[in-house]
Amino acid sequence: MTTLLHDPDDDVLVVDLDGIVLSAAGRFSAWPEGSAEHLPGTSLWSAVNTERVNQRRIVLSQVASTADPVCFVDQLHGRWVRTTVIPVGGGGPGIQKVAFLHRDIDAHVRAVEELKRLRLRALTLQEDERRAISQNLHDELGQGVTAVLMQLRVLTARTPVPPEVATTLREVTAQMETLAKRMRQLFYRVRPPALHDTDLAQALADYCVTTAQASGLVIDFDAEAELPVLDETRAASLYRLLQEGLNNTIKHAHARAVWVSLGFDEDTISLAVEDDGIGFDTDAIPDGMGLPGMFERLAMLGGGVQIDSRPGKGTRITGTVPRWPEAETS
Repeated sequence: MTTLLHDPDDDVLVVDLDGIVLSAAGRFSAWPEGSAEHLPGTSLWSAVNTERVNQRRIVLSQVASTADPVCFVDQLHGRWVRTTVIPVGGGGPGIQKVAFLHRDIDAHVRAVEELKRLRLRALTLQEDERRAISQNLHDELGQGVTAVLMQLRVLTARTPVPPEVATTLREVTAQMETLAKRMRQLFYRVRPPALHDTDLAQALADYCVTTAQASGLVIDFDAEAELPVLDETRAASLYRLLQEGLNNTIKHAHARAVWVSLGFDEDTISLAVEDDGIGFDTDAIPDGMGLPGMFERLAMLGGGVQIDSRPGKGTRITGTVPRWPEAETS
């Protein structure tokens, strides 16, 4: 039996079909006594958490009837454990014993959780920095450009000037108007101010309108009614997905129209961006599409990204995030 053990903190319990421990080996820190050596002759069900008993009964019965191993991860006495259940002896009706191999993975799981927490914190800090940059650009540079535009319009309208000067004033005014428009697009690109002032659906709709005006694309936006409220991190991630999706369409798709939809179900909120462009082979994603960043961002939030595309058939990118932060669902 000890040949099943690969780590000093593993243990293996052999039980009969009623869950009585026949033998035990190894030293497993999850047991209150610090090892499994006291368990032979006792019921496995009395040794595990009450809420885990039914699960282990079902698994024992399944392995005994099918002879197929089963592996699962859960918590045992407050520690994360990978449990592998295997038949002992021949398969089929003749099985009378089953082995439970426990491996303590608590340190690994908690390290992964801490890494995820830190990366989410980094995302939050990044969005905070974007907000500060956008606000500073708007307050200082944006207001300055607006003031210059107003003065140019006053000069053009009220001051008698030679025709060549008037022409120059009109040209400069047009250039400043173009600059102001591009600056507004930059503000939205760096940080969507609307996320602070209105709901996500309205912010996405506004961005679609702004992008359509700037690019010439026909963009149709649709959102389900009574959309659940998202925290800022998840809302910003879906907003970034829309930005990246529309940016890819403009740069690569040669599309005429885009359909954007925001919806939800019992567990997730989803955003889909679909175009009628040239499409691409999803096994050879073109460089510069920003897709790895989208995958990573949503995966850190417990969501994901799905890409459906074929050459000549357009592209559909769907991103999902949980309706609630992971801490509320775990």
